[in-house]
Order: sequence, then C-alpha cells, then structure tokens
Amino acid sequence: MARIEVREATVLSCREFIGADGMCWKEAEIAWTAPDYAPGQYVMAARKKKEFPCPSPLMIQEKRRDGFLVYIHQRSPLWEVSVCEMLTLWGPCGKGVEIKRPYIAISDPAGYLFVEPVVRGLPGCVRQYIIGRKPEREERRLGREIRFVCGLEEIWEEERLGEPGEDRDWLAALPFALANQWKEEAPESIRARTMIFTGVKVGCGIGACRGCYIHGEGQGIPVCQNGPFLPVETIDYKKGQKFLAHFI
Repeated sequence: MARIEVREATVLSCREFIGADGMCWKEAEIAWTAPDYAPGQYVMAARKKKEFPCPSPLMIQEKRRDGFLVYIHQRSPLWEVSVCEMLTLWGPCGKGVEIKRPYIAISDPAGYLFVEPVVRGLPGCVRQYIIGRKPEREERRLGREIRFVCGLEEIWEEERLGEPGEDRDWLAALPFALANQWKEEAPESIRARTMIFTGVKVGCGIGACRGCYIHGEGQGIPVCQNGPFLPVETIDYKKGQKFLAHFI
C-alpha cells in the first residue's frame, strides 16, 4: 500500500465549459502546494459538506501557481462544489506516465480529458487523434492540430502509410469496446507499445479496499496503484469488462 498524504484544500475557482464530447464539465482550481506529481496521476477528493462523503478520483490536468486544475463531470459526486468550499484530498495517486520516445495520442471525445494532461506535461507527442466528429461547440482550446477520424482502422492505415522507420509509442484513452478492439486487432508493432487509460470505480485510491482490481494477463492488477495508464497487453478485457469504465 502506498503512503499517501491526506490534507484539506480550498476550491479557488469554478467555471463550467463544454468539452470535446459536447457535454458540460466543470473546471475547478484547487489549492495545492506539495507534493509534486507526474502527468497521468490523480487525486481522490471528498466534499466535507456531505454527512457521508464519497471520494471521487480527479485527474490532475495541470499545475497552477497556487494549486492544480481538475475537470469534473456532471455525473460526479463533486459536481456541486463551489468556490471557497473545503475538500479533503489524498494523493497524488497511481503512477505517472513514462514515455521515452516520440508518441501518438488517441482517444474518444470524453477520453480526451484523460490523455490531454499527459500530452501537455510530457514532451514528445507528434500526433493526436480523436475518434468521432469534431464538436460544433467546444470551449476548450485544443492547442494543436488534432485529427478527427471515424475509427481505429483509419488510424492504423494512416500510420501504415506514414514515414518508414518511424519509432513511436502510443497513449490511449478509449471506451471499453474500442479498447478491446485495440487489444484484439491493432498491429502487433502498435499494440506492444500502447499505454492505455484503464478507468475503474476507484474506492480509496491507496490500494486498501481492492475495489479497483481488474483481471490482467495471469494476475490481478490494482489500478489505483499501477495505473491508471497500463500497458494494453497486460489487460484481460474479456474478464474485466464489468469493472472497466472511465472514472469521471
């Protein structure tokens, strides 16, 4: 079990925005001084106003001078947070993403908010794909040219026809059906180099409750400790499908 710092923190600002998935999200800045974190890590947060506070995982989007930025979905128990409200936080949780060569990022519109903090914080992203239509309204500035494509086959074909000798890793955040398709059908040269966001219903974030364990290739995987980004080849999607979902 990891040693995680628990502290109280203040919500510094809140505002709603429309995400790449066309849904309403809330951007919240939360006071934070230390410890530092790596791209891909998250914090657990609970509202102190609740009689029985339910913790929820929040991906750390970026560090600000006085705190860090998170995005909250309407379905999250934290949706009603307000400015100056006190939260209980513990983290950072999980492992940061480590990619040592140039990489390509891929997601669905909702998963964009999980790969983006890694792309922003980890140099070397050479291309970024989103599976789906470009939204008519999107308040977040995407920040780089992003290719909107119809499906995984289109991506694989583009990469097959790309520059010969390219040596790329892959970073992905996909819903279950597409993640399973990636595991089953992606070219081996791509699949073997893919780190994929593995969202589960995280209960504690410290490895104590075992609520986040999923089936791996021959072993159980505590996602809150080893993830949330894992090598796609280690995940058994057939056995783990009822546990797997984006955490929001």
